[in-house]
Amino acid sequence: MLARREIEVGKYYVNEDRQRAREVLQVDQQTVHFSTYDLETGKLCGAPYRRCTRTEIIAWADREATVTEADKLQRDELEALFRTHGPDTVKLSPELEATMAGLREEARRTSLSR
Repeated sequence: MLARREIEVGKYYVNEDRQRAREVLQVDQQTVHFSTYDLETGKLCGAPYRRCTRTEIIAWADREATVTEADKLQRDELEALFRTHGPDTVKLSPELEATMAGLREEARRTSLSR
């Protein structure tokens, strides 16, 4: 179980037994929207943009992902999935679009600073 009770958008949380990481895409008072990745391959697992309660993700996660683990995740796969199905099939909420744009910008800045 995650020791910290704070769940933040843009962070990754790891379940060590399952070797999975969840990327938090959106959070409100009760609900966490996330996508799950395989830690070994970095690939998206299952349906993107799933949801659970804050309590469930805190119980699921053992810890926050390291920078190395987060860098290995293929986040572009999630965006490609949405682009492949087209805007008429998948609609992103304005909040999620803003989150995705922020994550892309953060990734760009991080890669430039290395």
